[in-house]
Amino acid sequence: MDLEVRLANDLDSSIIYAWRNEPRTRSSSRSSHIISREEHDAWFTSSLANKNLHLFIVELDAGTPIGTVRFDRERENVFEVSVTVSPLYRGQGLGAAVLLSCEASLLLHFSSALLRAFIKPGNSISVKLFESCEYVNVSNGWWEKTLEANA
Repeated sequence: MDLEVRLANDLDSSIIYAWRNEPRTRSSSRSSHIISREEHDAWFTSSLANKNLHLFIVELDAGTPIGTVRFDRERENVFEVSVTVSPLYRGQGLGAAVLLSCEASLLLHFSSALLRAFIKPGNSISVKLFESCEYVNVSNGWWEKTLEANA
């Protein structure tokens, strides 16, 4: 299985919109309401232009998108992480590979990073994913991991 990571572009808007509004994705999100196309388009356009947001698309083999990871910079080298695996590829054990490959891509831009992820109570699938990627539960649903280039 070959995974390719790239930054999101205008052509990814529709798939990210569909994944975001999928019921299981919404139930795991901090903001679980359905997003209108207009809201999404405004967010997506501003996200692509935002130098403090890194939105990666992960593709399987021949360019099939299977997931996305977003790193929102909160402050110097501190990022909130959000992961989505395509509904078509869930349950296949790809979440860790998606997240780890995007972490490696982030380190191409930064020498170190503190990654923070919020996991809603009861979301055992996300807990398992972040634990498998060496995140530590630090408090009240927040999990953290420190990345170092060349470590």
